[in-house]
Amino acid sequence: EWHRGVVGIAAGRIARDFHRPTVLLAVTGDSATGSGRSIPKVSLHQFLEPFSDRYERFGGHDFAIGMTISTDELESLKRDWEAAAIWPEELLERRYEYELSLSASEVTPELHGKLSRLEPHGPKNPRPLLRVGPLTLKGPPSEFGKGHLKVRAAGIDGGGVWLLGWRWQERRADLEHDRFEAVGYLDWDSYLGWPVLTLSDTRALQG
Repeated sequence: EWHRGVVGIAAGRIARDFHRPTVLLAVTGDSATGSGRSIPKVSLHQFLEPFSDRYERFGGHDFAIGMTISTDELESLKRDWEAAAIWPEELLERRYEYELSLSASEVTPELHGKLSRLEPHGPKNPRPLLRVGPLTLKGPPSEFGKGHLKVRAAGIDGGGVWLLGWRWQERRADLEHDRFEAVGYLDWDSYLGWPVLTLSDTRALQG
């Protein structure tokens, strides 16, 4: 019953959070209209195209599609899509392929400015993913909003970096290691007047 204008956004979030190609459709009357979003190395358009004679409308590219189908086709298409969705396990494993490996002192406003010149981002020009560390916490994470965390961390080089974890309250323990590395995207915090690393993942370091 969602408005079809928001299903593309929702499909993108589901694909990101579960790391699976996703098709989300809004039903209105006898038609279901919506969008699909994919993950790296899985062409959603190529996967769905062989069934196109059963769609009312269909178009898009590897990572994003739009479609309208008759509600009479919904259940049978769902079964056929799921039966055909056989991909190698390594494609479905969540991976973080970073472009830069940095120390804490290298996370600066100047770096944020240089990365901003690469915009706009999209499937063929993804946002640069950064790996920063080793790090240690400079205090307990502060919680805000609905389960979000912000914390200051220090590098072994004496530099500092702010970390931001959207919906990271349940993953708080991931940040409370003696030493860890963080992977994420560099954003600008207007309140701090300083860049923050928006977390995708962290990894504890042993020893």
